[in-house]
Amino acid sequence: MTNNISTNLDELIEQEHRRAADRIAKLKRAAAAEQQGDLYNRLAREAADALAAYGQGAARDFFLEGVLALPDDVAEMIRIFVHDEVVLSVPRDHAEDVKQAVISAFESVQLPCVESISVPVLADSAGPEVTWAGCK
Repeated sequence: MTNNISTNLDELIEQEHRRAADRIAKLKRAAAAEQQGDLYNRLAREAADALAAYGQGAARDFFLEGVLALPDDVAEMIRIFVHDEVVLSVPRDHAEDVKQAVISAFESVQLPCVESISVPVLADSAGPEVTWAGCK
């Protein structure tokens, strides 16, 4: 007995540690070989990922500009953001006015463009509905 563990069990544990270390070493070698693989494909993939991240970040920024452009009384009605949607809790008799205010705020966002090019921002509404699940 070594520290209340039988020598046999101690040896089994040591063998499992060695096997695990061997598996980890193989995985590291495979990952390193993959990284050194086709440089062009890797660079193309990284460039595409960078553009996607830029586009997603820009879309988020423009979305938040629309949120910040909302009138204060409408902004107080926001309950949650779901991806590129704003869910509001609005009194039924004000639904149409609030809907138009939200669409106007989002469509007022100016996208940065070169020279005289203008890119319109379009907004739409899927409501009003009693629950968010009812909006389509």
